[in-house]
Parts: sequence; structure tokens; C-alpha cells
Amino acid sequence: MESLKHNSKVSNPFAKNSNLGKAWGIVETPYHNSWKIEFGVLLHQRKAKTLTCDSETFEHLMLASKELAEIAVFN
Repeated sequence: MESLKHNSKVSNPFAKNSNLGKAWGIVETPYHNSWKIEFGVLLHQRKAKTLTCDSETFEHLMLASKELAEIAVFN
């Protein structure tokens, strides 16, 4: 996986016109190792644009954001 930098757009893991896709579009994932996904954009808490997000952290963020979208839709 290529490195993602602060402000990189993140692909929606769900169909965009589905309920899950719409919920995922507004997920604000808590910071994990200084990174979070907010409104489909990868953000660094210190806005360190030169830093890159490693794949392990990114995977964690994607799983957390998927779970948050599912909670929003199914609850």
C-alpha cells in the first residue's frame, strides 16, 4: 500500500449511495497514533503534512470507521 499523507482522500469502503456509505461519509474516527479519518479525509492531529500514515495504523482506522458507520446505521 502506498503511503498516505495528511489530507489524503480515503476511498469509501461501502457503496456510496447505500445507508452504510452515507454513514461512513460522516464518520469521525478517534485519533489512533496521531491519525484519524474525518469525512473521508485522513488527518494528522498536528497537521504534519510531511508525515505518512503507515499501513497498520491506516487499517486500524478503516476498521474503526467501518464499525462506527455500522453502529450508526444498525442502531
